[in-house]
Amino acid sequence: MSSSIDTIAHPRPHPVLAQRTVGDVFTEERARLLALPAPLPATDRVALVNLDSQAFVQLDTNRYSVPTPVAERQRVVTLVSNDRIVRVLDGVTQVAEHPRSWGRRQVIEDPAHRVELVAQRRAARDLKGRDRLHAVAPAFGQLLARWTATGPSLGLRVTRTIKLLDLYGDEVFAAAVADLAQRGLADLGTLAVACETHRTRRDRPIPILPELNVDDDHVVIPHDLERYDAK
Repeated sequence: MSSSIDTIAHPRPHPVLAQRTVGDVFTEERARLLALPAPLPATDRVALVNLDSQAFVQLDTNRYSVPTPVAERQRVVTLVSNDRIVRVLDGVTQVAEHPRSWGRRQVIEDPAHRVELVAQRRAARDLKGRDRLHAVAPAFGQLLARWTATGPSLGLRVTRTIKLLDLYGDEVFAAAVADLAQRGLADLGTLAVACETHRTRRDRPIPILPELNVDDDHVVIPHDLERYDAK
């Protein structure tokens, strides 16, 4: 801001004294100006506002995010704003701070405010997926126990296992899971092979993969290569 004052505002011709610049006149008058009070008076706008259903507060036409846990326990917060900063207080505790936006109908959101909500949704999604897998294949609990004991990526394994279930159907998938549980195995690749084996035994049609999406993880279906030798 000071650069704009020095390079744009001050070099302008004075509106009355055309032979002088605004900066020249200001330098001359500076000594006669009153000093600013110390401390400076508070100029923040302070208001009680309601949090909306998506954990945002509104100022003018813009919306600013607040941490989801705050919105779950508190519907009214204190909004403190000036020309640069927007702050949100829960009682005397600051729970959010954003740069002031002077646009219209903007949504200003801090991703950190949604971390807990995203984790909750992922956990709920994984839980629903596990419930479905348990319902179709009771032996799935044995595979899940082995995955839990062997490290991270549990959610990714569950997601890929659900894709196998979708591809092969309940009966083939349940038989394949029971097969692995009986053999003491839990590898996803082995589960895919077992699904294909039980599909072939039941003379079921080859599963059709959904349209490829580069953002998805896809399970490669192993096929029996003996059919090619037979030709």
